[in-house]
Order: sequence, then structure tokens, then C-alpha cells
Amino acid sequence: MPAVLYQLYRLGMSRQMIFTMYAGLCFAVNAALLVSWFGPNLEKLRLKNAKESSSRDSRDASESEAATASSTPRLHGLSLPEQLHSFEFGFAFVIYLTQAP
Repeated sequence: MPAVLYQLYRLGMSRQMIFTMYAGLCFAVNAALLVSWFGPNLEKLRLKNAKESSSRDSRDASESEAATASSTPRLHGLSLPEQLHSFEFGFAFVIYLTQAP
């Protein structure tokens, strides 16, 4: 993307126009992403997570640990406090801390 922005600048567009268009593009993409998670997609995800959670709760204690680990619900179906205790969020937090100036 930076190469595209630089080429637009070299073609004579002002920086204000380039970054205004870029901000508009970012807003449109984020709005489309937000809209795509509401409605049927979110309901399908909730149903699948509920099914996986209920099957995990009904398993025998004698099953292998790998089978139990593979049946845990996905993070984006959990509440925020439950997500904060996950490995993925811990990893992202460590990366954030090490990349900050």
C-alpha cells in the first residue's frame, strides 16, 4: 500500500487528497467487516460454539487430552473476559508491549 500511495503522490495528487481517499477506503472496509458479522453469520457462530461447548461438557474423563483441546470453542464466540485469559490474547499483548516505542 505505501508504494501505491507514493506513486499517486508522484502522479501529482496532493497528500491531503491521497490520505483522505485512504481514510475513506479504510472506513469502508471496516464498516463492511462490521456489517458482515451481524445477522445470520453471528447466529451460526453462536450455535456452533454452543454445540461444541455442550459436546465438550458431555465427554468422558477417560478421553485423551488432545481430543478435549480440539473441542474448545473459538475465541470470537466467547465473551471478552474469557478471551483475555487465552494464549492468543497473551501473545498479542506481549507483541504489543515489545513493539511500543
